[in-house]
Parts: sequence; structure tokens; C-alpha cells
Amino acid sequence: MEKEFEVGNVVESSSGHDKGKAYVIVRKENGYYYIANGKERKYVNPKKKSPKHIKFLSVGEELLTERIKQGQEIGNETIKKALWPYNQK
Repeated sequence: MEKEFEVGNVVESSSGHDKGKAYVIVRKENGYYYIANGKERKYVNPKKKSPKHIKFLSVGEELLTERIKQGQEIGNETIKKALWPYNQK
């Protein structure tokens, strides 16, 4: 059974060189999720990840989620700010 995530969810990479890093899902397409963290992976160039390789952390900030779903461009600073609590390990 494949995991289902929503755009705007905060997830953690569970494999690859970015293992353990927090990301926001910015797009879902053809069974893959496109994730960004505002640093290495910007909103305009998100990383393509299989649902097998990410794990759910949080539903994300409501305002950020709504802006993504409406197709509004969001700044990388906004993404970094939303992920800040998850990157304090």
C-alpha cells in the first residue's frame, strides 16, 4: 500500500544523500512528490522523490499550504521559515 501525502505537508527524506532533512511537498505528479527546502532545493527546482523514500512529519502551515495549492509562487525564505522547527536537531 502506497503512502499518500498532500501538497504542503512537511516530510523527511528517509533515503539518499539528503536523509534526515525536512522538506515541504510543493507538487504531486505521476505518483511522485516534488519537495523543496528553500536551500539546496528551491521552490522552482524541487527534488523528485518516491513516496517510499519520504516520511510524514506534519501537515504544514495552513497559509503556506493554501498558497501552494492556489498555484501562487512562494519564496524560498517562506519555506525555510516553515521548516525551521524541524531542522533544529
